[in-house]
Amino acid sequence: MKPKSKKTILSSENLEKELEELKAIEKKLKREIELKDKELKDFKIKRDKDIKELEAELDSLNSSIEKTKAELDECKNAQKNSTKESNKEIALDELDIKDGISKSGDDEELYISMLDDFVDSYAESSKEFTKFCENKEFAKAKELAQEIKDFSLHIGANNLYSSVASIEEEFEKNDKNNWQKYLEIYTKDLTKLLDNIKSYKESIYK
Repeated sequence: MKPKSKKTILSSENLEKELEELKAIEKKLKREIELKDKELKDFKIKRDKDIKELEAELDSLNSSIEKTKAELDECKNAQKNSTKESNKEIALDELDIKDGISKSGDDEELYISMLDDFVDSYAESSKEFTKFCENKEFAKAKELAQEIKDFSLHIGANNLYSSVASIEEEFEKNDKNNWQKYLEIYTKDLTKLLDNIKSYKESIYK
């Protein structure tokens, strides 16, 4: 029998060595696959858990929102009822609150804001009328009267509306000598109206 050549022995050893290396690589790859598979499973579990937690938080948040809305509606209704009762208790000869709120789209906060605007803009209007008339600036006086007439109509100040309308008519005449008489009436109505507005706001915020 012919002995194996040295070259054949080396080749066999190389193959065995290469086989061992391949097995080691295979083992390493299998381990990596196992780790990746575990990571993927853990990720899915964590993702599902996170989603469930988020859904629970969202449900809780929606529930809180609905509860807050209900409490807000209840508070608004209570405020409206309280306002109605307060309005019954105070006598406001110059201010028709119900009419004013109705013309404000049943929005009492808007109505109060309009009253504040009226006070800021026209509380000193009697002095402005006097100044315009004494300086013969009747066109400016008429323009002011028109502004106040429109505003007073929207806030339910019906008496002031009538008195300022009389002033406007007087300024439209060629004879403008009676303005003082009409302005005196207007000033009295304005003073009462400003007192009414103050009383009304005090009844709201007391």
